[in-house]
Amino acid sequence: DDDGAISDQTQAIKLQPDFVEAWNCRGAARQLKGDLANALSDYNQALKLDARFPDAWFNRATLWKLQGDLVQAEADFTQALVLQPQWASAYGQRGLVRLLQGRPQLAQQDFDQCLALDQSLRPTMEQMIAKAKQQLVDRKGRP
Repeated sequence: DDDGAISDQTQAIKLQPDFVEAWNCRGAARQLKGDLANALSDYNQALKLDARFPDAWFNRATLWKLQGDLVQAEADFTQALVLQPQWASAYGQRGLVRLLQGRPQLAQQDFDQCLALDQSLRPTMEQMIAKAKQQLVDRKGRP
């Protein structure tokens, strides 16, 4: 469970304060619990310890996206992709952010790259794209 994960990662951090993966994992567990402020703090600490750790960039980007900060989300997904250019899910997530920003051409490029790297993501991507398009409709009151 999330509380157990948080406790385990906190212990790991106490034993090894520069353990980047523990900071990142505790942030992810906190994010799942809805503790976004502390999750952000953990992701920031992971990136302070190792700015080349793509998982922390990706996870922080998902948090920004959840909070509606699409500019920060896009920047962090982009940084994750700089560090790990074959990460299909990062292309898919950045594409969703770009779609929500009203930039469908760039979004489509990311979706195409995502599926070129991993066709198994197609059903998930189709569902997420449909949800993002509905969010746009809800926000604008029109398709």
